[in-house]
Amino acid sequence: MAHKVRSSKLKYVVFILLILCVGGITLLRVSLRTDPPILPIPPSLVVEEVVVIGKSGPALSNWVYSRSIRISRDTCKKIVEETIKYQKPLLLLSIMEVESHFVPTATSSKNAMGLMQVMPGIWDKDLIAKGIIKERRDLYDIEPSIKAGNYVFNLCLVRSKGDVEKALEYYLGGKDGVYVKRILTSLSTLYILTDMRLH
Repeated sequence: MAHKVRSSKLKYVVFILLILCVGGITLLRVSLRTDPPILPIPPSLVVEEVVVIGKSGPALSNWVYSRSIRISRDTCKKIVEETIKYQKPLLLLSIMEVESHFVPTATSSKNAMGLMQVMPGIWDKDLIAKGIIKERRDLYDIEPSIKAGNYVFNLCLVRSKGDVEKALEYYLGGKDGVYVKRILTSLSTLYILTDMRLH
């Protein structure tokens, strides 16, 4: 009788252990499938990067000037001064180089406008509602064009869950490996130019 009791207790313990093991494996699978949390960038780090890039302003202006033959040095300076107000200034400059060659009044065959080549047919209502522009023509001005491009790219970045390459494809409106490679190559050059490290 005692043997039977011990046997049934043992079976009960084994059963409980199996439940715990299966539950643990399930939780592990769920945790592996769950995307890691996106940690906010400390404000001090953002300020530090802006300060470092700000000190590299003349070098960045010269780089912009060397990448376009249709704008003055003063325009280059204004573009850099406006761009460094944002959290990802080097990426924005890299996008501008490929999209518009830093020409504020650039217009594509698809009617994309300005430095960041924003599509007004898609974004103008949203941009007007956000107070970024008052009308489409504002995209030809340096400040609202960069602000609009930054806004659109950040939405693309959220959509891609932080994947920069996919965000660039969304910004372009389709897959284009050459497009993405050109932007990331320029970005690498700018990080070296400003003596910064990728975080």
